[in-house]
Amino acid sequence: MIEKVGWAISNVALWSRINDWSSDKADGFPIEICRYGIDGEPEIVVVRRFPRDVGETQALTMVVMEERARAAIEAIREPTALMVAAGLLQSNRDDIDLTENEVAGIFQAMLDAALQEGKETGGLGGILLKPRGGAI
Repeated sequence: MIEKVGWAISNVALWSRINDWSSDKADGFPIEICRYGIDGEPEIVVVRRFPRDVGETQALTMVVMEERARAAIEAIREPTALMVAAGLLQSNRDDIDLTENEVAGIFQAMLDAALQEGKETGGLGGILLKPRGGAI
């Protein structure tokens, strides 16, 4: 799993450009964070646009951070056998009795929800802080 997540993170390949000259420019948002297109997409795909006052480096850093986090979550969406086994151990209480498929489904639903965070606003969702007492 660690190798899978590592590759997912390392494969995030984005770059920035100032586009105030081409026909597809967006007035007021000259900073573009881009990636190269794949499988029939245009050669260059604009991932996000920013106003000049954000700064090119800051814009690129923010989008790379978000995309790496998203890639990591997508990579761990399919739980390993050990992860499912750990979930089953947690569910083997008197009040809970789940199958392997149910544990995997719960895990996937939780990660799907995590992947939706921030999509509505086009940025990072709220930052969840761990309470002083320990687990969330």
